[in-house]
Amino acid sequence: MKELYTALGKFQDVCPKITKSADNPYFKSKYAELSSIVNLITPALRKTGLVVIQPVVGDCVRTIVAHPESGQEISSEYPLNKNENPQKFGAEVTYARRYSLTSVLGIVAEDDDDGNTASGKTTEKPTYKTPTPEKTAESKGIKEEVSALAKEVAELLGESTDNVMQEASGFTGKDGLVYIKNIDKASEKWLGNTLKRLKEMKKNVSGGDEPPF
Repeated sequence: MKELYTALGKFQDVCPKITKSADNPYFKSKYAELSSIVNLITPALRKTGLVVIQPVVGDCVRTIVAHPESGQEISSEYPLNKNENPQKFGAEVTYARRYSLTSVLGIVAEDDDDGNTASGKTTEKPTYKTPTPEKTAESKGIKEEVSALAKEVAELLGESTDNVMQEASGFTGKDGLVYIKNIDKASEKWLGNTLKRLKEMKKNVSGGDEPPF
């Protein structure tokens, strides 16, 4: 396999930078499209004597990197989920090919800075201040008050503490529970708003009003 690995090493040396230029609206992130990756790496593959094929074999995408001159090759398989929807299946195959291609070739897509670095412009990273002991203690106190009040309101309403916290915080559904069960990571603003709403809920319930659910 010496010839193949030598060629692969040369490929990594001459492979151009791959940038994440496509937007993923669901996760609000960027990624490198498969077509862009293929267009960028093809000249480098030819220059170093490598060939890549990615057939769908059974229930997986098989990625093969071959060195025709020596007859050597390496491969990997990415499993696919059974999906009768052609569009969803096609999207899954595309993802599998993109992921496998960069993995087998040992290349990494980088974030696209829209040319800011080349033009001398850089995005200033936000700075974070370490909380003072006073702030930490104050935040801890609010968290304890929120937890205790949520439990009290839940008992008054005959509801679960999670449901009360969801209503008070404005976070509903499965995703809401992620925030609520990780209250230690909550911001002071989130804690303050939730505490205020819990106090209103307790007042309404104690005064005989209809539950806020």
